[in-house]
Amino acid sequence: MKFKATGLCSILLLVQLAWSDPAVPAADFAWPNSFTRVRLISVPINCGWKDGRPFAPRDQVARTLKLSEQGSTDVDLVEALSEKGWLVRLESDGAIVANPPTAVATGQGNELGTAVVRETDESRMAVRNFASICAKERKVWVKNHPKQALLDAIGSDIARQTRRPIPWVFAIIQDAEPNAACTGEGMVYITTSNLALLDQDELAGVLGHEIAHGARQQLAEDRHEDTRRDKTVADAEALSDRLRAAEEQAGDQYYRDIRDGRSESEAEGRRRQATASAREHYNFSMRTIRERAQAHKNYHQFKPQTDERQADLVGMRLAAAAGYKPDGLMRALEKLQAADFKNYGRRKMLGAPTHPPIGERIKTLKELLQRWSR
Repeated sequence: MKFKATGLCSILLLVQLAWSDPAVPAADFAWPNSFTRVRLISVPINCGWKDGRPFAPRDQVARTLKLSEQGSTDVDLVEALSEKGWLVRLESDGAIVANPPTAVATGQGNELGTAVVRETDESRMAVRNFASICAKERKVWVKNHPKQALLDAIGSDIARQTRRPIPWVFAIIQDAEPNAACTGEGMVYITTSNLALLDQDELAGVLGHEIAHGARQQLAEDRHEDTRRDKTVADAEALSDRLRAAEEQAGDQYYRDIRDGRSESEAEGRRRQATASAREHYNFSMRTIRERAQAHKNYHQFKPQTDERQADLVGMRLAAAAGYKPDGLMRALEKLQAADFKNYGRRKMLGAPTHPPIGERIKTLKELLQRWSR
């Protein structure tokens, strides 16, 4: 079987991102007795095995697992993951992958329980969208970037604040143009050039913005709107087809009337009456179609920028709740503006301009921070 290049690239990426065995608490996982590849989220860890247990260099895992940087040079990974409540699964490629728990409300006062992180239709769609973007725009996913661990740690910190047990993947794409985007709940990418410009708080602000898009299901809403718009177009085409069919039927009836002995004026009157009735029904129905079309126009004119403003606000709050400075996104935008990337965020991959101008976003965020600090 032959595949187109884009289709093959998408399939390969989906295979790489596939989630295999269900995740279980680290203490309950059947750890192997000998060397096996281990990843924390998506970051490979250089583990050594002692007495059938994996030990990882403290400097590799301290930031991700929020461990003290003081202590023995090697960390008992089973013990550390169990204490932090992390979940572990065996990947399809034979690697062991650990992911942080996601807190969700249990409904009992203010207590929080730990829910098993599970894929959803939306998170699977997000991965497919990312694979499609990489294939169509020939983007290279940088798997072993030196800042991957930092990206995963900050992204996971913020994603946990959404209180939704969804697996999140944070990918780095090789690109000279600063950009970041959410392809759906569970998948965020950032370009290498953008990552190089930002400090930790600024990166948290950018990731908070993108995670807010996914957590608020904004991309899912857009897909539903596209479905509704397609239905409106189909209904308009069906109405036009029915009108043409009615006019043709009236014309055929005209010739049958003449053949059956009716006068030409009588036959023409019957034809006009049938045509007028069909047009009246068409015009009445088209009023509803036009109202729907205007609603679609309004949606695409106003909602994208409304979504962006909401994501700025919600993302700022998510970053602050995760312990990062709330002005991170504003400072990131100021830095990008100073670097002459005035069109940052004005174009999504494979998409149209949706973001407000960068100067307007900075001004709005400053006002929000001033009100927040009162």
